[in-house]
Amino acid sequence: MLSNYRRLNSLVLVIFTGMGFRLLQFEGAIVVYFLLLCLFNLDLLLVIKPKLLLICFLISILLTIIYLFKDAHVPYFMFIVIFGCYVFLLPYVKQPNLLGNDIISFSKISMYYTLSSIPIMIILPSYLTETLLDYSLYKTFLYTHWFSPVGGLGIFDGLRFTGITWEPGIWQLFLNINLLFAFREKRSTTHIILSLISIIVVYSTTGLIVASILLAFSLTSQFNKISKAHIAGTILTLLVFLPYIYSNFESKLYGEHMGSGMTRFSDFFTGVYLLFQNPIFGSTPQNAIASINPDLIAIKTFFWSGNFIDGSFDGYLTVANSNGYILLLLDWGLPIGLTLLVLSTKSAIFKDKKINSIFYALLFISMSSEAISNTTFFYSLIILGLYNYQIKMKLQ
Repeated sequence: MLSNYRRLNSLVLVIFTGMGFRLLQFEGAIVVYFLLLCLFNLDLLLVIKPKLLLICFLISILLTIIYLFKDAHVPYFMFIVIFGCYVFLLPYVKQPNLLGNDIISFSKISMYYTLSSIPIMIILPSYLTETLLDYSLYKTFLYTHWFSPVGGLGIFDGLRFTGITWEPGIWQLFLNINLLFAFREKRSTTHIILSLISIIVVYSTTGLIVASILLAFSLTSQFNKISKAHIAGTILTLLVFLPYIYSNFESKLYGEHMGSGMTRFSDFFTGVYLLFQNPIFGSTPQNAIASINPDLIAIKTFFWSGNFIDGSFDGYLTVANSNGYILLLLDWGLPIGLTLLVLSTKSAIFKDKKINSIFYALLFISMSSEAISNTTFFYSLIILGLYNYQIKMKLQ
């Protein structure tokens, strides 16, 4: 039981380190998190896993070589990310399905954590404290609940719960994983309704899209044995919240938050443009910012439908690329980058192959709008996939 808690604590730390709001406001904060991860797994570090360690070394060396070929500064923080994977994966290399179990447990906790934010947003919005972290404005209640102050439902004073991540668009991933397993494990109708509510109140457009796809699959495929109560509860919940769901899409496409949607669309095409320029070795994340690279301004302008005089367009040009898999491909180039993406799906953290495929579909859809690829969480899937792939090759 103690090992379960230790693994879950490590998972929470890894998610927060790569995807969390920048609570530690100093350069090198990632080293602090790495040392904490080592502390959590100190006894496991006493037994060296040579093959796992070798994979981490080879990936680090290969990334260095690629950046030298690009004549660009090597992103040294990535070495901490990669060797954080070594520490994090020590309990999982022999039993990768344990990581899947821990993700399921975390996603269930995420749902209840999100639901606990609802009374705070309704009753106590005036008691929240504003905090600026790494140029991002948040509101927090006693530093236990964190909110983005814009883009949320009117009944919540525009607040959106971010969980332990920097964006609601990242937090929704774990809530949708919980919804997936609510259907898969045939949990109660109440749990399914609460899972849907948690996704809706976070009010992430990506989250709503992912949930829609997931519901369509769950209600029409192998999950067709779910009860009538599950179906009725799902439909009733969607009907109640349908006006709010419609309002979310409308604001992203035509309303006050359309800049967010335009950024997501343009980031894909600016990334593709850079990959066409140098498909073998890619580019750098900095080169994907239009204010730094004038070649991208025409592409960004094409997707802009706002005005050009209030300063919004200038800010739009300074935004870093938010597409996770585009950033991974820019780092590695197409041949190696695509290989790494495929390898990440070989980690087999869920025994059911169909569930494994759905999990990666949810992850990749979420990555298309959030820069979460250069994290220990995602690289752990790549390294675990490579580790498992090597074992399978030997067995064959």
